[in-house]
Amino acid sequence: MARICRSTHSIKHEPTKSQSIKTQRLQLREARNSDLADIHEIFSSCDVMRYWAWPTHTSVDETNEYLQAMIASSTNGDIEFVIVLPTLDPPSPALSEEKVIGTAGIWDEATGEIAFMLHRDHWAKGYMSEILTILIPRFWAQGVEKVFADVDPRNEGCIKVLTRLGFVETHREKNTFETDIGWCDSVYLELWRPRRL
Repeated sequence: MARICRSTHSIKHEPTKSQSIKTQRLQLREARNSDLADIHEIFSSCDVMRYWAWPTHTSVDETNEYLQAMIASSTNGDIEFVIVLPTLDPPSPALSEEKVIGTAGIWDEATGEIAFMLHRDHWAKGYMSEILTILIPRFWAQGVEKVFADVDPRNEGCIKVLTRLGFVETHREKNTFETDIGWCDSVYLELWRPRRL
């Protein structure tokens, strides 16, 4: 997962109207209060949080604090989203359910820092590549000039996803985060908005 530097959002952004985005298999939409249980399931997973920027959540209150900051952010549903796995062929629209399986987007437009995470059950399915392939052109269309990611160097899967999308490594730093697994290093990768000829 590409992690964020702080647990609170720092946004200066003029939002467009919140909207849902559909990819081939998933849906991206704004975060809602009703997402708390699903998001806590993700943030309380040691596997998911292994390379994140802070320790695994041990209480719903911790997750709710993060969720409320995301909901209050002007980027919610604009350039930052929850990832939804729709129910396939529900018996009726009334019985249709959705499962939030992750988050993705730019959480701080001032720096263009991208962050994303995905529930452990949905790794290695190509979901994040599918999502970022849709989101990155959206960032450019909204005037973002550069996107960067802070990744634990041991998180090879995340680095592979980013490099396939054209991100390039700029530098590395030691002991940037202290989490459940101790002090962690950072590798920084960036992607610039394409220039028209």
